[in-house]
Amino acid sequence: MRKNVTQVIFLLNIIKVGNFTYTYAVNLVVVDIPEGITSIGFAAFFACRNLAAVSFPKTIKSVGSSAFDLAPV
Repeated sequence: MRKNVTQVIFLLNIIKVGNFTYTYAVNLVVVDIPEGITSIGFAAFFACRNLAAVSFPKTIKSVGSSAFDLAPV
């Protein structure tokens, strides 16, 4: 269940965060997106209400609409 997610660790072979992947992960606080990820999907982190920090790599080429809506970042 997403609401129990507190941290995310991406594998090295991941190139995108899909649509709605962490929607409503209300306990998620920090996301460190590693080099190699090129896109963040639609509403991927929507309503992550405790998300305090996100780091983006230089490899990000696109961020979907509403990716961080209702998140305080």
